[in-house]
Amino acid sequence: MSRHSEHGFTLIELMVVVMILGILSAIAIPSYRQYVQKNARSEAESSMLGMSVELEQWRAKTLTYGGFTPRQGWSTTANTIYVPSGSTVANHNYAIQIMNVNSVGTPTATSLSTAQPANSWVMVATPRAGSLVANSPMLAFTSQGIKCASKVSNIMLLAVTVQNCGAGSKSW
Repeated sequence: MSRHSEHGFTLIELMVVVMILGILSAIAIPSYRQYVQKNARSEAESSMLGMSVELEQWRAKTLTYGGFTPRQGWSTTANTIYVPSGSTVANHNYAIQIMNVNSVGTPTATSLSTAQPANSWVMVATPRAGSLVANSPMLAFTSQGIKCASKVSNIMLLAVTVQNCGAGSKSW
């Protein structure tokens, strides 16, 4: 007497597996996005802090910020540093620009590398539209040590003219 046995999964078993995978992905995908955003922001903040040290070393040597060009990652065509290191205009997370602050106290689009004299600066890191960090806040950092994170587009003016982060912004 031979027994005929069939191998395979029942529809119920497959549905249970699909449901478990759906629950895991519903938890994992938002957590991954938060991780990517936090990591990209930390990397941008670290780059900005590193450049501020370079800026202060430059000023100690030349007595002005004018003529400064960062050591690594500087795109001369866009006057921008793309973060993470080695990224381009097409695949970066944050784009950092360093600008001269004129005697009136307003930032100008003049790059420090061409500004003479330059006695203060502001850095702004903008997240790339269409990326995983697109909804992250903009970051600003001034030569006076003010560090702001905000989703408002005039963060640079707030940090320089108001001397604090302003409403809707927070320090980082």
